[in-house]
Amino acid sequence: MLDSRRNLPRDLGQTLAKLRDDKGLTQADIARSLNIDQSRVSRIEKGNVIPTTPEIEGILSTVGTENAKAYGEFLEMRWDNIDRPSFWHPQRDALCKAETYLQKLENFKSKPKVLKQQINEADFYGDTILREAKYLTDLNHSIAYVGKIAVGKTTAICKLTGLFNPQESKFNRQSILATAKGRTTACEVRIRGGEKFGFIVHPQSQEEINKVIEDFWAVWKGSTEENADNQKTDVSWEIERALRNMIKSAADDIESEDPLLDIVNQCENLDTFRLEVFERLKLSDKQKVLERYFEDTSEQTNLEELKEMFKTINYSRDKDIPLPQRIELFVPVKFLPFSPYDLEFIDTRGVDVEGTTKGSILRQDLIDYLDDPRSLTVLCCNFDDAPGEVIYNFIDSLIETRQKAFKERVVLLILAHNNEALETKDNTGEDIETEAEAYKQKQDEVERKLKKLQQKCNDAINIPIIFFNASSNEAINEPAKISNELIKRLEQLRASRFEQIVNAADALDILIKDVEEKNAREAHQEVIKRLKNYLKQNRNLSEQSRLIHDYLLEEMKKAHQRQVLATTRRRGHSNSFNVYVLLAKKARDISWYRSYEFFSEVKGIIKSCLADSELKPAHSFLEQLNANWGKWREYFLKYSEQTAKQLFQYRLEYSFNWAECVDEYGKEGKFRDKVIEKLREWFEDPEQADLHDIFNSRIEKVWQEQVLAQLRRLTDDGVEI
Repeated sequence: MLDSRRNLPRDLGQTLAKLRDDKGLTQADIARSLNIDQSRVSRIEKGNVIPTTPEIEGILSTVGTENAKAYGEFLEMRWDNIDRPSFWHPQRDALCKAETYLQKLENFKSKPKVLKQQINEADFYGDTILREAKYLTDLNHSIAYVGKIAVGKTTAICKLTGLFNPQESKFNRQSILATAKGRTTACEVRIRGGEKFGFIVHPQSQEEINKVIEDFWAVWKGSTEENADNQKTDVSWEIERALRNMIKSAADDIESEDPLLDIVNQCENLDTFRLEVFERLKLSDKQKVLERYFEDTSEQTNLEELKEMFKTINYSRDKDIPLPQRIELFVPVKFLPFSPYDLEFIDTRGVDVEGTTKGSILRQDLIDYLDDPRSLTVLCCNFDDAPGEVIYNFIDSLIETRQKAFKERVVLLILAHNNEALETKDNTGEDIETEAEAYKQKQDEVERKLKKLQQKCNDAINIPIIFFNASSNEAINEPAKISNELIKRLEQLRASRFEQIVNAADALDILIKDVEEKNAREAHQEVIKRLKNYLKQNRNLSEQSRLIHDYLLEEMKKAHQRQVLATTRRRGHSNSFNVYVLLAKKARDISWYRSYEFFSEVKGIIKSCLADSELKPAHSFLEQLNANWGKWREYFLKYSEQTAKQLFQYRLEYSFNWAECVDEYGKEGKFRDKVIEKLREWFEDPEQADLHDIFNSRIEKVWQEQVLAQLRRLTDDGVEI
């Protein structure tokens, strides 16, 4: 019986309307059955009035479908621990199960004679259930496309999201987002579903614009036509292009091919150049987020308007639009692949391959997407040389300490262009007849290349490989097919969370059932004894063999001199070689190695106990411990990474003499080696010794309080060994 005192869901009326509509009934049918006015049924479905309990039960009885019956049971359920989801939530059953078992857990803990260790174990299962339920409750996910400049990410995204116009005769004009042979998209672009077509432009900060102006001045002042091509800045070509276009749009009478360089040559110093640029472009007035939506007309008209508006923003062809740091596009949901989830598609800034080292591809935004448990990272590469140097180095740099991310949330998308797949030959030298055959051969080749990298991992990691040719009309390249493959990967990610809820719930059932069973108690006591014995002898992290800055200086040795110059100009915050991202990466690596032995030996104890048939009553506990052990360690690694970045960045950015390094550029001797030596001296100076000490003490503290404490809590039976 439905208790009307309970809070009813906000979408009650909408759900009742859908259930009625699915059965093919009208509001009049419901009104006659309940002997009420049709207008009241209408107001109930619109949410204008709250129906009584008899009215709700009467509507559901009249509809009479399985869904109507299930909805009645859903409304009767009490939600104390999790926010009540929509009845149409794709994982509703999982969330119902989670709430039921969280309530069951509280009932168990309130019983008399339950031991402290049993309560700790029950809470352990409850933490797992609640954590995974919160993950499943949220329907938001992102799919981030990562790849080098000119790989074809933008074109692929447009095709896969339906943002293209097949009526255009030329293929390169079909995409709604601006595409060309490379260096087209000026910044990160995010595509989301919405009610209307529209966009939001997030402007570049004044601080970033100042850096752009300083870089441009430093390189181009005094350059000549002969040496200009050799003097590259750390400013992307897309941003330089945007500034030039903004200057032209601000004054229609400018005919110069390079108005930005003209201003450089007219100014005496950096300050006058900065002032001139800011005044001409009124950049100080363009710091507000710009948001616009298109009026509902025809879809074709709105698509064309969106295409023209994006081109204007991307190329900065309107003097009233700010220089974009990020663009968000909104399109009607039906343009995105069918999915019950709220998806966001991210076209990341392309990786510039010029002078690329392993260190220079480690941009913070790319690492953040890889680490985001709600994000699928799609690594894009060309068909011809797949996986390509950029993607290979990206995987090589990160796979060892981020094994779970690569195992669950990474896909390799190989982009074929035009007829290049059909132009390959098979292993006997014969022409390949179909794209499917070419894809199969290339997949075998790529898997062999990646196998070498995957040998770094103690778990098997098989990165899924998908092929796509945006210009092909063959069935194998059907956009819906490719999109479904990506959605399937998200489904697998969510299914693994559901499985963890089920396993934790089953373990809780076993604990409750066996609470007074002698064999079960003895099995648990033996497992706890083994873990406690190990904890008693092993509590600290292993010794640190190398210092954090060693990795940074090693990567700097491989970097192009221009990259080193760019990072010294920006106090370590270069787009192509970010000192602080590299320091954070090394901190994570060090923490991974220092915790490796402990982590592996605990896994070994768990494995040994699982192989012992006499400990079978404790196997569900061991399996849950095994599933959570990696999560606790991941928290520790992430903390190490963030702590190192915060700790070293502030002092290095402001106390190291970056300007002195910049002054060495162009003097006798290798500039890069001089910078490396100055950085080494700074890091190894006694004044910086406390940075290493603070870092070590903080991660040791977190290791004890956030990782070992979890084990101690589970093994706390009140008995000293």
